Amino acid sequence: MLITLSALTSGDRINNTKLALDEQFGLITEISNDLTLPTQNSTYGTIISWSTNNVDGISNTGVYGKPYVDENVTLTATISYKGIKYTRIY
Repeated sequence: MLITLSALTSGDRINNTKLALDEQFGLITEISNDLTLPTQNSTYGTIISWSTNNVDGISNTGVYGKPYVDENVTLTATISYKGIKYTRIY
């Protein structure tokens, strides 16, 4: 059975975007370079905004701050589609 994108619910679109982000960021345990943080998923029409709990370690745009000591950083992705939002923490 073929499912077209128009048949996807808002929840499906957000969940599929979450799964794509999980695949990209879910297993990262340390970084030493900038991250490319997507701001949209054009396949599903979702918008993604990012925030961090430590802008000195990594900025909201993915720029690595090269701290002198190891630091824990939490990145939060907010996925939006037509007024519905879902937050995912990495």
